[in-house]
Order: sequence, then structure tokens, then C-alpha cells
Amino acid sequence: MLDSTQMIARVRNDSTMLAKLSEINSRYFFHFDVKKHYGRKKVFSDKNKFNRYDCDDLLENVIAREYIDFAKIIWKIRDNSEQYTKYRSETDRLKSNDAQRGAERLGIPVWKYTDIESREYWNMIKTPVLSSEIECIVQYISPKGKKEQSKSRVYPIEMIEDRYQQIRLKNERLSSKENKAKAERAKMSAKLRYQILQRDGFKCQICGRGAKDGVKLHVDHIIPVSKGGKTVPENLRTLCDQCNFGKGADI
Repeated sequence: MLDSTQMIARVRNDSTMLAKLSEINSRYFFHFDVKKHYGRKKVFSDKNKFNRYDCDDLLENVIAREYIDFAKIIWKIRDNSEQYTKYRSETDRLKSNDAQRGAERLGIPVWKYTDIESREYWNMIKTPVLSSEIECIVQYISPKGKKEQSKSRVYPIEMIEDRYQQIRLKNERLSSKENKAKAERAKMSAKLRYQILQRDGFKCQICGRGAKDGVKLHVDHIIPVSKGGKTVPENLRTLCDQCNFGKGADI
């Protein structure tokens, strides 16, 4: 009398359908190192910092540090999905056509043969990860550990690509803006500076003081370069150091 393990082994060796499934399996190579869930956490002991920092901030930091690794994971998931569609189109067509003869050969009931064959079919079917997510958790733990608070958000892992492109474009715009501002400031020549000081009578255009009053004079952009101001005479004026530093980047 065959025990359960022996019966399963004999059905696996006898079944034409399982043999075909084994052959199909040998032709597909899925990425089984991919996880369904990835978690990242940021912990604060300062409540104000915790309040100002949200899950999107953590996601951006994760992208900055780990984008290449996650890009590989995304590629593997897409490859899994493409392969799996073809894989299931082949495995779904498999049918048990010799259960009656197989049961007779092994001397077991047909229902037992088909039951084992069906269970082994699903045991042998490959199930790769086809989608994944990243959970960003921001946590506050008080210095003494008596209070805890957290906020979390789950993102589809594919979102990382779009967010990375948004960050890259934002950084490119900032870099371009900074370069333009740097080039604009470079237009402030010694000759132009002297012309503006002379035009304004070597006096601060806000308080009226000059070098004889013990202040240092600056040539200031009325509309700051950081806000699109140009280095041209009509956008320049003389200010003393105190008035200039006091106004900051205000227009």
C-alpha cells in the first residue's frame, strides 16, 4: 500500500501535464529576490522637527540615496510582469488528458490521481512578485522614550521613477536659475559700480549717509538678481552697508 508521499511522487513522475509544466518552468527565469514591501523609517527626538517633516520628505531622501537600487527593482518587476503574461498563457493551456490511464497504471482511484495532479500543478506554478510598494514612516520618540507618535504613507514603487524625474527637473531649474543669477552678478564691473556711486552722489539712497559718516557704500540691485533683476543702471542704486543688510532680498 502506497503512503501519501509515495503516491504524490509517482503521480508527479507519471503525469504528462506535470512533465510539460516542468519543461515550461525551465524556460522562464523570474526575479525572486524582489519583495512586495519595502519600509523606510526616520525617527526624531525633536517634536518640532517631526512636525515639519512629512512622509514625502522621507521619500525624496530615499530617492536621493537609493534611486539606482530601486530602479533595478522596478526593472525586475516589469520583467517579471512581461514574462508572467507569456508564462501563464502557456501554463493555462495545459490539461490533464491521461488521468484515467495514469490511475490505472498506478492502481489508484481516478479522483485521487486528478486531485494530486491538480495540487501539484499549483505547487509547481511559479508566482513572482508583480507589484511592490514602499512605506515611509516618520516617527517621534521623546528623549525619555515616554511619548511616541508616527505618520506613514505607502507609495507604489513605480512612483519612485516619476518622483525622481520631478526632483531632477526641479534641481535643473534651480541650477539654471542660480547660473543665470551668477552670470548677472558678474556683470557688475568696477566701472559700472563707480558710475552708479557717482550718479547717486556717493550717498545712500535710503538714509542719505556717505563715507564721511562712517558707513561703507554698496551698489545694490533694486529688484534682486534672485528674483530676476538685471545688472543695469536703472535697476541699481547706492546703499550704505547698514541699509543694505537691513533690507535683505526684499524689493
